[in-house]
Amino acid sequence: VAAAGKDSPENIFIIGGEQIFRLGLAVANKVYATEIHAHIDGDTFFPALNKNEWKESSRQAQPAENGLEYDFVVYEKS
Repeated sequence: VAAAGKDSPENIFIIGGEQIFRLGLAVANKVYATEIHAHIDGDTFFPALNKNEWKESSRQAQPAENGLEYDFVVYEKS
C-alpha cells in the first residue's frame, strides 16, 4: 500500500505469487477472486480465507471456457 504513494488509487490489485497474496491479505479489505471448479495441480495457491474474517458479498457464475466452469467472487473483510 505504501508503495502506491500518497496519491494512491482507490483500488490496488495484487496478482501474486503466494507469499505476496499472504502479505496483501493483512492490509486488504476486499478480494476479487476467480474460482475455478476443477482440481488443478500446481505448487502455488491462494491462501484459504478465514470465514470469521471474510464474507462473500457477490458471486457471478461465468459461462464455461475451455471446458472449465468458474465464478467471479468478491469477498469483503467483516
